[in-house]
Amino acid sequence: MIDSPKLKKTCRPATYKGLALIDPIDDRTLVDNTNNTIPISSQPTFSLASNPLFLNLDLAIHLKTDRSSEFIYSLQSEFDTWLRAKLNRVDTRYHKSLDTIVANLWDAHQSSSQLITPLRRVSIAHNNSDKISYKMITNTLKFLSDQEYIKLNKGQAGEQTGIASWSTSTPKLSRFFELSEMQTKLKENATFVVLRKKLPVETVVTKSRTVGDDIEFYEAPATVKHNVDVPIPSSQKAKARRLAKTVRAYNQLWTNSAATLNGYHIRPWCRRIFNNNLNLGGRYYGEFQTLPKADRVNILINSFETTEPDYSGLHFNLLYAQEGIQLGARDDVYKVKGYDRETIKAVMIPLLNTTNLNALAGQITKSGRADIKAAHAKHKEAQKYAANLEARGIKADDNYKPARFLKGFIEGIPEGADGHELLAKLKTRHRAIAHRFGEADLGIKLQNQDAQLMSNVLDVLIANNIAALPIHDSIRVQIYHVDFAIETMKEQYHKLTGYSIDVSEVIHIKPRTLRACRG
Repeated sequence: MIDSPKLKKTCRPATYKGLALIDPIDDRTLVDNTNNTIPISSQPTFSLASNPLFLNLDLAIHLKTDRSSEFIYSLQSEFDTWLRAKLNRVDTRYHKSLDTIVANLWDAHQSSSQLITPLRRVSIAHNNSDKISYKMITNTLKFLSDQEYIKLNKGQAGEQTGIASWSTSTPKLSRFFELSEMQTKLKENATFVVLRKKLPVETVVTKSRTVGDDIEFYEAPATVKHNVDVPIPSSQKAKARRLAKTVRAYNQLWTNSAATLNGYHIRPWCRRIFNNNLNLGGRYYGEFQTLPKADRVNILINSFETTEPDYSGLHFNLLYAQEGIQLGARDDVYKVKGYDRETIKAVMIPLLNTTNLNALAGQITKSGRADIKAAHAKHKEAQKYAANLEARGIKADDNYKPARFLKGFIEGIPEGADGHELLAKLKTRHRAIAHRFGEADLGIKLQNQDAQLMSNVLDVLIANNIAALPIHDSIRVQIYHVDFAIETMKEQYHKLTGYSIDVSEVIHIKPRTLRACRG
């Protein structure tokens, strides 16, 4: 019998979806144009860690000791010999492929995670600064497997189980990782600034139709909008280079620092992602930002405990500053008479990201209905159950997918809430900026401003050799640096807006002992 546990990011096992396929080839082998083949184990895995790592093609090895250098040069020489025997030639670009994959394996080893590796033809056009080809990746994996540096595990991506192919270091490679002072870094020519647009993408969807007394499912072509990384226009490339300077310096600083959570290394790397143009969005994004607050408080930086100073009501403060108004030091922007503070915070994000306030009012009202709240709670439990099933290689049915009537559900709305009344009170409470509510692109305009603010803060911290993790309107730093970080955050806000803002420190708690995961 399979239970439905409350899965956490730090628990194992949990599901991980496979990579999208492009021109899939034979499941049993990978073939290149020299008729060499890569045999892959057909045994599926049911033990993926909850946070396996994606292969990051912008990652490289940062050699810190002679011992590390000797091992990498020896490995490259061994790889050259293997390439001559298998392909009758040596392409020095393979050294970049080897460097990248070993760097990813080191990260995976440090976090006790598997590395998701593409053993079928996948899109690698983005975040691939060295233009490493699909064939180079597969041949490099084959070499590491042949020489018993890694164990390859073939998943069933795109099939019934939805489990991707992954690899782990063998004791032969892990032994070097344990003894080495090697680090990883993002390449100098890595993608630090990303421009993203929502574009129509052709895909295939599953539809249903009634045939007699039965329901028949069929696939049909459809056009849906997806966020797609696009090239930065020539007219904006100079600005992109300027924006990338701080991001590059931030990532470089982390080559001599380490962030860990419960003994596992976490990737500190960040990029700035903009929406539609370089004046919208632009926040720093990194894998660590997906960690829940309950886990973030346990992050260590260079083995020291951390804390998280946070801008209070940043977007509301920015809107007031744009109107030439200084809020009082104790003016809580989330305080609205008759409503809990957390309710107003829950409404704030959709409020600043919609142009249809009537529709938002309807969503608030619906989110407060007892039957809708119960359906949403049931949906969340179904999601946990489905994750448990798929972690064991069992295909979950579609019952865990959210029903259409749950679209736009806002968590935290009290039962019986009236959306129109709530918005009316919120407008009255913030009458000076109420005319901005419903403005097109308001949310990503404010994100652009808070991203610039965070970039300015990071500039100061980097100049003082302080490694920190940006989390949009807060920043995670060692407790010894918190006073300096808070003063820097206040100073940079004043420089940007001409006004002051309160910066509060998230209460620091000592690392908790994680409960053992079931499974």
